[in-house]
Amino acid sequence: MADEPAPAEQPTPPPKSRGLLGYLPVIFLVLLIQAGGAYFLIEKYMFRKQKASATIGQGVVEALSEEAGFKDPPDLLPKYDEPEDVVELEDMHANPAGTRGDATVFCKVVLGVAPAKVKEEIQTPEVKAKIQDDILSVLSSHPPEMMDQPDDKRALREEIKVRINAYLTKGQVVEVYFGKFFLQIAQ
Repeated sequence: MADEPAPAEQPTPPPKSRGLLGYLPVIFLVLLIQAGGAYFLIEKYMFRKQKASATIGQGVVEALSEEAGFKDPPDLLPKYDEPEDVVELEDMHANPAGTRGDATVFCKVVLGVAPAKVKEEIQTPEVKAKIQDDILSVLSSHPPEMMDQPDDKRALREEIKVRINAYLTKGQVVEVYFGKFFLQIAQ
């Protein structure tokens, strides 16, 4: 028994190849990551305008009103349906959001105000600077796709009106008009 030779170790067989089924989890993971990335890109860039237009509407105006502490005009002043006077502001230009300077919007804003005495308040240097800053903020916070249709411009005018009315004390802006509105996009 002691003279018996030790059994020779047999060489280990080479590992079996994984085949196509072995790579299936990796392939599935790569496809899942690609699908998620495609979904994100489509949602962010292709359907951006539709979602953005819906969010600018009345909900944003109400949110801005609440944020600024602005109450409905009947609480503060009589409600005016028609402007009694107009205030022309200087020509302005801004770069819309997400353009990296490749687009510019040029505009001239005219404010329809009531009562007429609010015109004096708007023409004070402090209030005029604040109004111009608010208008530039609105124009630079929206992408060009949200400025090119009539409904888009209507929403911009409403947002500007709400922002300005938040701090006027002698009256209110009844209408916002664009005397000029030009959107230039570099190709």
